[in-house]
Amino acid sequence: SSLLSHRVWSSNGAASKVLLMPCTQASASLWLAICAASAPWVTLAVGPNDCSSNSLSVFESEDKLLAYAASLDRSSMYGGQPVAAVGGTQATATSSGTKSSSGTGESITNNQEEGADEGGIVKAHGDFLVILRRGRLFTAKLGTDKIEPIAGVNAYGPNAKPASWYDEMLVYQDTVLVVGYSYAAYSGGGRRGATELGLFKLDVTTGKLTFRRSYYLRSNDYYSSRNYASRLIGSNFILYMPYHFVSYGAGVVQSTFPCMRKVEDPEWMNITNFQDIYRPLPGVEGSVLHTVVVCDLAEFAQDGSLRCTARGVLGPQSRVFYVSTQSVYVWVGSSKTPNSTAALYKLPLDNGTAPAALNVIGAPVDQLSFKEESGQWLSVLVRSEAKGDGMWDAEASAGEVGLLRVPLSLFSPGMYCFTGAKHFAPLLTPAKVLGRSAFQNRHVGDFILYGMGAGWRSSGAHKDDAVYIYNRTGGVTSKLSLPHAVDRIEALGSNAAVVIGSNGADLYFSAVVLVAGNLPKLGGRLMRRGATQGETRTHGFFYKPQADGTGVLGLPLRSAKQPGWSQLVSAGAGILFARVINGSDFSKLGELPARDGGKDDKCEASCVDWYGNARPIFYKGRVFALLGYELVEGQLTKNSLVESKRAHLFPSAQGTMANVDKVVTPQGSLFFWSVTEVANGSAVAPALPPSTSQTSTGGTTSNAFRESSAVFRTLWFAKVGLILAICSMLGKL
Repeated sequence: SSLLSHRVWSSNGAASKVLLMPCTQASASLWLAICAASAPWVTLAVGPNDCSSNSLSVFESEDKLLAYAASLDRSSMYGGQPVAAVGGTQATATSSGTKSSSGTGESITNNQEEGADEGGIVKAHGDFLVILRRGRLFTAKLGTDKIEPIAGVNAYGPNAKPASWYDEMLVYQDTVLVVGYSYAAYSGGGRRGATELGLFKLDVTTGKLTFRRSYYLRSNDYYSSRNYASRLIGSNFILYMPYHFVSYGAGVVQSTFPCMRKVEDPEWMNITNFQDIYRPLPGVEGSVLHTVVVCDLAEFAQDGSLRCTARGVLGPQSRVFYVSTQSVYVWVGSSKTPNSTAALYKLPLDNGTAPAALNVIGAPVDQLSFKEESGQWLSVLVRSEAKGDGMWDAEASAGEVGLLRVPLSLFSPGMYCFTGAKHFAPLLTPAKVLGRSAFQNRHVGDFILYGMGAGWRSSGAHKDDAVYIYNRTGGVTSKLSLPHAVDRIEALGSNAAVVIGSNGADLYFSAVVLVAGNLPKLGGRLMRRGATQGETRTHGFFYKPQADGTGVLGLPLRSAKQPGWSQLVSAGAGILFARVINGSDFSKLGELPARDGGKDDKCEASCVDWYGNARPIFYKGRVFALLGYELVEGQLTKNSLVESKRAHLFPSAQGTMANVDKVVTPQGSLFFWSVTEVANGSAVAPALPPSTSQTSTGGTTSNAFRESSAVFRTLWFAKVGLILAICSMLGKL
């Protein structure tokens, strides 16, 4: 808990112990215990059916807000401590300051919601790709005869001190916005730490980049191993950021609010005040201000000034936020106490509508736990001992599984309501398996799929590996056994999904057929020998439907020997592409491998790839692979994908290129099984020949980056170790 403001990870962090709370006699004046053998943790608040008496309040004055913060002890930062009563006034509508519109253009990002573009490391605009990596911005022109690198500039202003990390990027018309975080930026009140927004102009004719302006926003680190801090809906840039009112040390109350300023200007500008900060719900007190910032990039494009507004809710530190095209949902609760009461806030993107809240229990694991259904319902998969998705909390959740499903009409503007037993459905809970602490989930059509994987750690085989599938309309949970972990779940349209995971030696793709009115069933299966997925984030995968009714998927690979966190410090081996037929069968296409030898790029900022560095890209009927600093195009036919073009974005960092014959996919590394073969149990790969070493996988999982650059690799591991040591020291201080 002392390291929450710094990005460090534990190399041997064990999964949280599962603790099933027994049903207890509840006080009639407070809570009703819903005691069911299948879900002993479900303890729900009971309130009046009419929520009109439960006002969601803002603070009457800044003094009362600070008095509230002063009444909290340090432990309340993490949730659930009683506090002195503080008066408030009922929330009222504020003036409208945002627009609601859908995104435009062809997206190359595996976004959760159509029309809500997520901050990422690569975006497309016209004939150009814009790439963010290791503190630098690059552009490349996608010509018909070649891929031409155009620009390579720092992701920060000239003569400016760079931030600690540059993580996400969004593109609106000719404006490129980069989101970063600086631990060193002075943010007032004796504090350091701010989110940095850097804005660049993209010349849509030449691809050149010009720095325009950068801003600081007072905040703590927004980082999540799964979620993305920013979204773009129409011209509205939306940012989530946590802000601690109480310092980690002596519990000194900060008299500063979330504000913004130009990096070169010491004067802070208000983007919120006490009237935009909502009091926590009873039982969900805390001193973390969960802040949603909205900035209009259309206005910035017109006059070069970025204007932002913000609203926030106070609560414990643990959180997950989800963005639909209409609202931002923020779930806050305790990260210390299992089965604690939590709050779910709905903040409409139309600032003219007041927020609303629900009193809930448990916690979702990440943003993929949420789904707003056709503007009528909200479904959220929860666990009794989840901690949210801040930093690495999503990588180790525990406890029983349930589904919260509420009508959106239950969110009454300016009010908070109670949920009850009718809003929760207890679901099957995956078996506890050693090495399976990372809970994965995904909504696909009327179904919710979930299971356990290795996450950032190394994987292995286990007899209890399975995917669980709940049908929202039928109310039935199915369990389908798998020969691999559940490390990723992705949609293949609305009637099929693919479950991807490793058994410690090989990478599997298992199709799942989802048809309304029928029980889910396994489809075909693909196996890549000696590999595991090279990226753990959702953006590492992409599925592109084709005109002939099939589809093509892409996923980065790396050696099966490497744990998930390897994506932070080394480029992937290549990207595998496969054709999907009828959502249930796979056929071979090919792999686009990395060949760069990895020369030192003299990185000065953001020298860890927290968001990974490899992406499959489908754009304007073409197929590309982003592999670190390499950009490769493949020529797609019905039965194959063959490299046609390759470019290096940063020539001064290009090492010795591997020979083509050293990175081709070896014979006998890909296996495909049909729906029938999977169903009758004959989907079994032949044993490796005795002469084949399992430690040398060949093909793209043994590329030149790792084989010829041991010194470079050792250098970066040493730098990461130094970062961890410094962060640990600062946290203890």
